[in-house]
Amino acid sequence: MFFNFGRFFGFGQQPKFDNLLKKDNLTIECIFNEDDILQELKGTSSSKFADFLIKHPQEYLKMINYIVEEIPDQCTEKNRCVKYPFYGSEILGSENDKLINFLFEKPTEESQEDVRNPIDDNEETEQIESLEQNNNIQENEIIRAGLLDNLLKLLESDSIIITTAGYFAKVINSIINKKGYYFWEHLKHYPDIISNLFKHSYLKHIVDIFEKLIIMEENYDQSTEYMNERLALLQRLVVFLKGKQHSSVIVGNICELFVELYRKSIYSFDNQQQEYKNMLVQFTITTTPLFFMNLAQATQQSVVYQILNVQFEFLNKFQLSDQSNEVNINLIQLYKPVIQLLEKAIIQVDIFKIPFISADGIEVRPLGDAKLFIIQLIVQLIQKSEFYRHFTAELFCQIINLVKLHPNNNQLHLLFEKLIVELFEKNDEFLHRLILDEAQLLQFIIQNNDEKARQNKYGFKGILTRLSNYLNSNKNKSNLFQVSQYLLTQMQIDWDEYMKGLERVNKIEQEWILGINPRQKEQKIIEEIISPNIQEENQEQNHIIQGIRKCISSDNNDVIQPKDVDNEDFEIDEEIQLDFQEKQNQDEQIQEKEQHINEEQEHQKDLEEVIESQNIEINQTDQDKNQIIVENKQEEQESNLNQQENQKDSNILIDKSKDQVQDQQQLNDNLDISEDPQKLQEQEPEETQEIIKEQVQIKEDNEVEKEEIQEEIVQSQDALEDQSIKNEEEQQKQNIEQENQNKEEPKQIE
Repeated sequence: MFFNFGRFFGFGQQPKFDNLLKKDNLTIECIFNEDDILQELKGTSSSKFADFLIKHPQEYLKMINYIVEEIPDQCTEKNRCVKYPFYGSEILGSENDKLINFLFEKPTEESQEDVRNPIDDNEETEQIESLEQNNNIQENEIIRAGLLDNLLKLLESDSIIITTAGYFAKVINSIINKKGYYFWEHLKHYPDIISNLFKHSYLKHIVDIFEKLIIMEENYDQSTEYMNERLALLQRLVVFLKGKQHSSVIVGNICELFVELYRKSIYSFDNQQQEYKNMLVQFTITTTPLFFMNLAQATQQSVVYQILNVQFEFLNKFQLSDQSNEVNINLIQLYKPVIQLLEKAIIQVDIFKIPFISADGIEVRPLGDAKLFIIQLIVQLIQKSEFYRHFTAELFCQIINLVKLHPNNNQLHLLFEKLIVELFEKNDEFLHRLILDEAQLLQFIIQNNDEKARQNKYGFKGILTRLSNYLNSNKNKSNLFQVSQYLLTQMQIDWDEYMKGLERVNKIEQEWILGINPRQKEQKIIEEIISPNIQEENQEQNHIIQGIRKCISSDNNDVIQPKDVDNEDFEIDEEIQLDFQEKQNQDEQIQEKEQHINEEQEHQKDLEEVIESQNIEINQTDQDKNQIIVENKQEEQESNLNQQENQKDSNILIDKSKDQVQDQQQLNDNLDISEDPQKLQEQEPEETQEIIKEQVQIKEDNEVEKEEIQEEIVQSQDALEDQSIKNEEEQQKQNIEQENQNKEEPKQIE
């Protein structure tokens, strides 16, 4: 009913190999045929299994033969074809010290007591037994001395199955990791082994052995040994590579070896031996990067361009860290001819990249990794100011054309953006003239990213938009940028208008989804991880643990302990009491802190209530002030209305007076016209004089009335102006008083 963990996981069970050792005439086949024995032979029983093979070297030899011997075609036994070679390679590849040491040196013999049979105790039997033991020892030593040779005889065959090569490489690599010095010594006495390795360099597993021989990364004690032999092996690989340019497989395997050598040296640069780094620098100088550039153009393999990248990165790092100046590195001499061939490499058509027809019916030629590695190398070379004058505008024009030909290659577009940014950040007028003036970068951007061009959905639109924003924000850094803008205006192209057209695009692209910046959230998470609050949580957990300890240690046992108790028990009790007291003190401190926190919270609540009441009063005063302001506004409106009515009345009076004057004039005219001169002559002079006097008085009265009306109008206007001035002064006073009250209220609150 219950699950047996011991049976399932092997707890408490005797190892299977111990049971196998009890058998007579135990063989390697019998061991390998046991179910689930491999992990035990590599783990818990590895030492016992190694002792068994050392005592029985013929079984060790059989295990090696299973790895290296060719399997006959008529063999159908699954164990012989699959299981035995795999088990043998796994065991020897697990870097068992005893098994690997046994390949190079004889183990020390343990002293054994002579076991004699009292019945057959005579000299003849002793001599026979001693002879048999000596013969067995000699035979075992002969077998032991030939174990490594039997393992390496696989390389003498004309061809190797790739699976067998993988098993073989796994064993050899473990031998180099443990006994690299002894293995190099063995190769020194048998140089044909390295020649046989070259013969099978079409296999990646065999080439990996060269890498282990050159690096010897895990043998730090032996990492400075055989430097001359390792350098000679590197140079021999280069010579071999020259004669195998026709084989893309061999070129790829060996070039990947060089890439790994430089890359591992860069990653572990600070911890690596100086002798090994000097060896790599010497190899780079003697071989020259120009050799790999010519090899890349001849073979058209991208991995060769990758060598140029990691090689330059290694040399740059070595030059910056080499304070002793033991090795003189002339970068211009090494890379000037390489820069001259970069344009040719960009233009070169890769014969291995076959064009295909896309879904739109357009013929597309794959770009490949080679062009990307070339642009990556250019980006690295731009970091050095001594290379600036060796670049040409034609090179940058070809890169721009490459972007046009491959509008949907994201890796190319990212490298192109990185290249332009690096060129612009250098603040070198020569580089700016090459890219802005001669290569016509701005014209390329506008023609391929304006409103008309954006109707065609090409992949480089986003990169061109980002480059446009970068160049526009940094245009003041370069004088040539202004010159190129002037040249664009002569071509009826306006950069500022183009940037205005990008405003809508930038608004869409630079807006966060739902208005949330995910980077801020990441920063909050990082702050929470780094925050000291985590330590407080751990302290709370410790309090919980101490509380549990307190409960356990504070049992009220009424049983009286005997007197014969050890001092250690008393010490333990004292420690428990001390812990209990410390816990009580901590609890009291925690309670005091909690009380203090509660008091502070109550005090804060009181302050909040006071502030709320003051805010209510302030709001009421504000409302009263607003009412006063409204009333003042109403009074102003009424006064304005009164002024308007007075103006209307004055205008009416003026109009009436004008009408009266006109009527009087008309009457006078009529009188003058109606009176006949004969009648006037007939009238008496007294009457005429009276009429004239009356007319004069009427005119004078009209003029007086006009003057009075004008005076009344002027007085009313002055009164209105005075009233408006007073209203404005009162309103200003009220505003000043209100501002002073608003300033004094927060002080009272504080």
